[in-house]
Amino acid sequence: MYKLHSPALVKISTPLETNKTCAVFTGQSSEYPGMYKHLLTDPTFHKVMAEADRIYVALGQPPLSEYVRGKDIRSLRTPALFTVQVALFEMLRETGFQPDYLTGFSFGEYAALTCAGVVSFEDALTLIHHREVHSPPAGKLGGLLAVEASPEKISAMLRDTKFSIAGRNSPRQTLIATPTPKKVRQALKGVRTLLLEADQPYHSDLLLETREALGKKLSAYKLSTRPPEIPIVSSVRQTFLTRENYSDKKVKDMILDQLTTPFDFVQQVKQLACAYFLEIGPKRHVSRFLVDILPRANVRSTEEYFAPPPQHQKVSHPITKTISELTGHKHITKDMRLQEDLGIDSLRKADIILRHLPQGSSFNPAEVRTVQDMISLVATPPKAQEKPSAKFARYAARWRPAPFPRLWPTSKASKRVITIKKLPQTFEDHLGLIRR
Repeated sequence: MYKLHSPALVKISTPLETNKTCAVFTGQSSEYPGMYKHLLTDPTFHKVMAEADRIYVALGQPPLSEYVRGKDIRSLRTPALFTVQVALFEMLRETGFQPDYLTGFSFGEYAALTCAGVVSFEDALTLIHHREVHSPPAGKLGGLLAVEASPEKISAMLRDTKFSIAGRNSPRQTLIATPTPKKVRQALKGVRTLLLEADQPYHSDLLLETREALGKKLSAYKLSTRPPEIPIVSSVRQTFLTRENYSDKKVKDMILDQLTTPFDFVQQVKQLACAYFLEIGPKRHVSRFLVDILPRANVRSTEEYFAPPPQHQKVSHPITKTISELTGHKHITKDMRLQEDLGIDSLRKADIILRHLPQGSSFNPAEVRTVQDMISLVATPPKAQEKPSAKFARYAARWRPAPFPRLWPTSKASKRVITIKKLPQTFEDHLGLIRR
C-alpha cells in the first residue's frame, strides 16, 4: 500500500490567497506501454484493472491490463490511460486525499467525470470504446501539433495552410489540428513543433462525422448520469459543473465536445485559482503548463508519489535506443522481457547484441531474456573464447603381408596358409590368388 502526504501539508514560498486543491487528469499522448506496471500488485489498483479487463473483454477486446503490463496494442492506449487514472485516484482517496475540484486536460475529462461520480466507470469505459470504434483509422484525417507560439503568430505564418486552433496548452504553447501535419511543420520552419502521438485531430471540425456517430450511439446507449460529488471544471465548456447547475444534457454535451470543440487550458486553470495542483496520470504531462499559467502554485504529480522502483523506470541506454528503433517501443524498462513484452525473437536479439559487443565477443542468446540481461552483457562483454589449435594426424594406408582370411571351409588336416606377397592390381589378380 502506498502512502500519500496531503498536498495541503506542503509549504510554498509565496502562498496564494486561496487554499484550494485541484486534481488534474492528464490527456492523450501521455500514455505508454507498461505505465504504472509496478502498481499491479496493489490491491486497489489491481481491483480497478480487473474490472476494466472484464468490461473490455465483454466488448470483444483484449484485456486492458496487457497494455499496462507492457504490450503495445494501439487500440488499448486510450482506454488504458483512463483506467490507470481512475485507479490512481482511488489509491489517493484511500490515503485521505480530498480535492476541492476536479478537471481534465482534454481527454482527462472522462476520468474527472467518473471520479466525481457523474458517469459510472463501466459507462465511461464503454463510451471510450465506442469513440475509438467510430473513429477513422489513425492518421487518416490528420494529426495534432504542439507549437511553441501564440495563436496569433501561428495564424500569420499559416495563412495558406489548412489548420485550426485545437487548444491553448499554456501561455507559450498552442495546439493545432491539421489534415497535413508534415506540410504545416515545414511552413512553421524556425518554430519549435511537436507532432503528438494522438490518433486523431481532436478538438476540430475534422471529427464532425465521428461526433455525429458517437452522438447516435450515446442516444441509443441511454447513458445514466448523476450530479457531481466534487465540482468539475470542463476543459471544453469552460464552466463549472456542480450539484446546483448539473443537468444530464450538459454532461452529454461535454462528452461529445471532446471531439470537436477547442479548449483553453490557460483560462480553465485560472478559473480554478487553486494553490495546490496534483497531476494524475503517467509522466509529468501538464505540470509544466500549470507552472507556466500559475507560477506561484504548488504543482505535484503522481509520478512523485507512486514512483516506480528502478527496474520499472524508463532506461536511457544505447541498447534501449536500438530496441526502440527496431520495435517502435518508446518506454523501455529494465524488467521488460525481450520475447514476451517486446516481441524480439532470437535472430533480432542476436542482431541487437552484436551491434554493441566488441568484435570477437561470444555469448549465449538463450541466457539473455530481459533488457537488463542485454545491458549487463554489453557492460561487461565476455572475452572471446580461445580456440584450441587443431592437431591433425595424417594416416597413410600401406599394404603388408598378412594372413588371408578363409573364404571356404578347410579340413583339419590342411596346414596350408594363404598370404598376400604382392598387392593385387586388378580384380583378375585377386581371383588368381584365391584359386591358388
